Amino acid sequence: MPRIGRRILKSSLAVFLCFVIYLLRGQEGIVFYSCIAAVLCIQQDVTNSKRVAFNRIKGTFLGGFIGMAVLLFEQSFISQDYMLIQYIIISVTIIVVIYLSVLLNMKSASYISCVVFMSITVSHAMDVNPYLFAINRMIDTLIGIFVALFINGVHLPNHHHVTSLFVVSLEHGLYNEEGQLSAYTKVKMKQLLERHANIAIMSEQSPVDVLSELKDIPLQLPLIAMNGACCYDIRKQEYQHCQYINEASMKRLLTIFQDAKINCFIHTVIHQILHVYYQDLHHAVEEEYYHRMRKTPYKNYICQDVKDMKNALMILVMEKKEKLSLLYEQLLALQDPSIRMIYKNDEEHHAYAILEIYSATACKDRIISEVMLKKAFTTLYVISEEDSRLLQMSDKRFVESNIAVHYVQVDKKKEDGAIRMVEKCYRKRH
Repeated sequence: MPRIGRRILKSSLAVFLCFVIYLLRGQEGIVFYSCIAAVLCIQQDVTNSKRVAFNRIKGTFLGGFIGMAVLLFEQSFISQDYMLIQYIIISVTIIVVIYLSVLLNMKSASYISCVVFMSITVSHAMDVNPYLFAINRMIDTLIGIFVALFINGVHLPNHHHVTSLFVVSLEHGLYNEEGQLSAYTKVKMKQLLERHANIAIMSEQSPVDVLSELKDIPLQLPLIAMNGACCYDIRKQEYQHCQYINEASMKRLLTIFQDAKINCFIHTVIHQILHVYYQDLHHAVEEEYYHRMRKTPYKNYICQDVKDMKNALMILVMEKKEKLSLLYEQLLALQDPSIRMIYKNDEEHHAYAILEIYSATACKDRIISEVMLKKAFTTLYVISEEDSRLLQMSDKRFVESNIAVHYVQVDKKKEDGAIRMVEKCYRKRH
């Protein structure tokens, strides 16, 4: 059986507080509407809660004022004996309420507008003061909204690791077996960030690809991207610590590619925008990759002669396994200490393989150490399904600063294991 989640408990507490406020008000108003508004407004995280609450406050006023206008019209022109006409007016006005909600970009508040509108126009006596009645129904609803906002914003005191940095692998930690972020992981990460957990993401992808996937998650710390070839400062929106392949190696590599008639995608940063250069698309896999990736914002794909290219963060080659394995062996034979290569099979196209080439100075631990020392963190947690000890945290400054390093290996088969481990370590007592 699924366990009772925090949102369920929050909803229960919000309803109870609405009842308490109702008693403190001398049982004035209709507590039912406060409870309904509170349950509708409870959200999974504070950021979303504030946005939803603001929208529903606007929706409350919209439904309230339209309800007041309908109530005034009914009392002035419609006899209490003509109930069917009253119901027709209410039903037609619902269209106006919903349409205005959409027009004013308040789609998520349309149902709270309808709830307030009907609470005024349906459950009233004909001799009631329309202004006072409408205002009381709006107050009932606003009480529920503010109670929900309060409940969402309150956090119980805990021994959190506010001086710890949690570095989590995207591909080998946060992703599920389908290569995606689960809804639970997204929600839990937002909650941890709102509670000031210091979470940094490390990824094999470029910053723009990662950020497009994490666009709703309020990351604050730099993103460690492209296997350590660069990091991206999210606040400043700039690339930092870029490690380019040196000019001599670039020239030698491009000559080999040209002789072998192999295309490559060269990634470089120009004026804080990622540019990807290529010469020709030789096969369907390259074309598929190009048409999928070119739609990514803040990344430019440029077709031109690449023989004189410089300052590459990463060179990407995708080719049939037989051909690429021969190329890989040829590059290994160069024994070039200034480059680092990653050869892997293409999971989508089984007949193909992928080769990524970086500068030998491109490494995740170098960027992690920079972030640790710059932010004065005292403890590091590296969380990945792979053996995190592959990160050789041997920086002398770590030792001198007495920084404790913990490697946490998670089981990929365990659903949402990485983010659960972050939460466990974050809540753990020092």
